[in-house]
Amino acid sequence: MKILMFAPAFAPMNNPEAIVNGKLALAFLKKGWTVDVITRNSITEYEYSQEIDEIWSPLKEFTYQIRVPQYKGIIRYFDLMKCFFRTGHPIPGCRWASYAIKKASSLLKHKKYDIIISRAMPDNAHLPAMLLSIKYGIPWIANWNDPHEEKTPVPWEKARDFSLIKKHYLNQITKHVTWHTFPSEKMRQYMSNYFPQAISLNSSVFPHIGLDYKVIDKQDPDYFRICYSGALYKGRDPSPLFKSIKELFLQSPEIKKYLRIVLIGKFNNQIIDLISSFNLKDFVVIEEPVSYLKSLQLISKMDILFLLESNYNHGIFLPSKMVDYCQVNRPILALGAPDSEVQYLIDRYGGGLYIPHSESARLKDKIFELFLLWEKGNLNVLTEKSNLSDVFDSYKLILKYEKLFEQLIEPIEDTANSFLKILVKNLFEYSLF
Repeated sequence: MKILMFAPAFAPMNNPEAIVNGKLALAFLKKGWTVDVITRNSITEYEYSQEIDEIWSPLKEFTYQIRVPQYKGIIRYFDLMKCFFRTGHPIPGCRWASYAIKKASSLLKHKKYDIIISRAMPDNAHLPAMLLSIKYGIPWIANWNDPHEEKTPVPWEKARDFSLIKKHYLNQITKHVTWHTFPSEKMRQYMSNYFPQAISLNSSVFPHIGLDYKVIDKQDPDYFRICYSGALYKGRDPSPLFKSIKELFLQSPEIKKYLRIVLIGKFNNQIIDLISSFNLKDFVVIEEPVSYLKSLQLISKMDILFLLESNYNHGIFLPSKMVDYCQVNRPILALGAPDSEVQYLIDRYGGGLYIPHSESARLKDKIFELFLLWEKGNLNVLTEKSNLSDVFDSYKLILKYEKLFEQLIEPIEDTANSFLKILVKNLFEYSLF
């Protein structure tokens, strides 16, 4: 199987979207497939560690970074106009898309791909995939990990329609795409409701793939450590956790000796001040951002992994952090939207506890229950019978991808074979006269 992937965010860039895409490409390579990845040279909106993990090294020779020229003034204007006309879609990122098409076209001169995959966000990943799929007749799979900015659920819902340009672009995507994939069924249903054309008949769910790399470390027996790894920002507010810990300390002061909160990431002064406002400064340990592999090693040493979602009115997201937590087989304590994808997965497959934001007052009691389990050495009861990691199992998901690829490739091959048979038949009949 030969795959051409467009992924503006890609490993070794150390942000969630890039890591998700990198793990998928690694799984393709392990299967024995060929995968070429066209990506951007940098994305600066995430402040993660700049360390590069060796796990990404197999991808290096198959990854092509597109460096869009940093023209200025009139030269940039003319380059922008050229890219507009070349792609036919004046969307943000069309310059990258234009140069990505140029690179892919050079690869296509001496390579024949079976499948094109575009991984968003951002949306411009789909533009080169669409135009090359049309030109070369290669099946194209468009992946959507997040809804569009205009349609993001509360608390960030913009309550606005798409621009005419974007609406036309989405129309063209749904017209020409072979298949859509989504990380969750809730995401698929949510986006299906606002797409300009029906996508229910040519779409399916592929959860984020787990890394085929076991990272297990020993926990410190002297401390009960609750760890949160990732960014904190508007909407993803850790106040319920801090409040619950403060109330628990008032209820059972003896726990202060054991309980620690570990935050892994880069946090602004607002978060530091928030910690101080709950009098938890002596109980919170902040770890600087580290590489992806080191972050797995670090969270594997923790007792409880805290998963925090925004209080969305539609819990459609599958956080990539959930996959990371599963990979180290530590119990998850999740706080998120009611009836969310995370809640569905934990309720069905186990692996932890889930509390909706509307019931955040229960968080204190749940933490106390977990502490008592830790004290007795019984925390593993939450994970030993869990099947949650099976949802993200790389072997099972690659088999699912293989079936989808075969399904999409067969009709094209059948059409080509039919055309060839008709051509041979006509030539044979012509030779009889």
